[in-house]
Amino acid sequence: MNRLNLNPKVILSLLCILALSACARAQFKEPIAKYQESVAKATGVVGAYYTDINQVERDSYLAKAAVRGEPVGESDPVSKHPTPLVYSYYPQQDIKLRLDLLKGFGVLGQRLAELANSGAPEAIGPSFAALGTQFDSLAKAFEQAGGATNTSYFGPVSGIAALLLGEAAQAGRDATVAQFIKDSKPKVDAAFDLLKTDLKNISERYVDMYYNRLTDLCGNYNDSLRGGRTSYKSRTVLLAEINAVARVLESARMNNPVELVNAMQDAYNELYKYSLSYNKVDSPAKFVSAVNAASAFVSSFAEQAVKIKPVQ
Repeated sequence: MNRLNLNPKVILSLLCILALSACARAQFKEPIAKYQESVAKATGVVGAYYTDINQVERDSYLAKAAVRGEPVGESDPVSKHPTPLVYSYYPQQDIKLRLDLLKGFGVLGQRLAELANSGAPEAIGPSFAALGTQFDSLAKAFEQAGGATNTSYFGPVSGIAALLLGEAAQAGRDATVAQFIKDSKPKVDAAFDLLKTDLKNISERYVDMYYNRLTDLCGNYNDSLRGGRTSYKSRTVLLAEINAVARVLESARMNNPVELVNAMQDAYNELYKYSLSYNKVDSPAKFVSAVNAASAFVSSFAEQAVKIKPVQ
């Protein structure tokens, strides 16, 4: 019987190759998991901005009517346009599309982590294909929703879908992940920029509505003083409402949701830089540090954003 004799140096070399391979598969795992966690947190905060704007519109409309003694109804008596009682500044369908996009970025990070950490990359292909199909459906939904703002998302989102569907056919390890990130970056950046434009408009709307509401309340309070018919208790109630609106206005000015998306985009940019040098020993540490910073910012922002809530 012949025995296979291996040189100890050969055995050591094989062990080193196996160890390096395992490290390569794991390189993306922690940083992308952190990125996904940050996206999930940001999605919750951004979702509140989109959803609350409709309630703020209704509250501001009713508060204005109360202060000025104006009638309310489903349509404006002068312009004949629908009022916030029946019209949403941001339709729920449009909000859902944008939140689905943010959630898609989180799932994308998860899929990349699975691919990078898989011992059998060919088994990951179906999950890429499934996510690609979801992005493709989302792109079509943006297009079908109509309106220039919605349809502008079609190009970037459909581009990401095409890359994901192509990636499913050639799932590889870290090198493939890095190449995918390089190819997808312009499209992801374009989608982030569109979200920032949306949120910039919403942020300005928040500030305008609370500023106008504060102006009306101050005018109403000053008018009541000139009439000389208000009691101390009535003045206290009016001043408390003025104070509440002033606090929310201050928070709305200080906490711009665009900065939240900027943090997510910065994290993705670090992911991009990491993908260019994923095989360098110090690269993961730099990226993890950058994503941790983004995650900390998101958590801090989320705490402050709670203050920007509709004032009843």
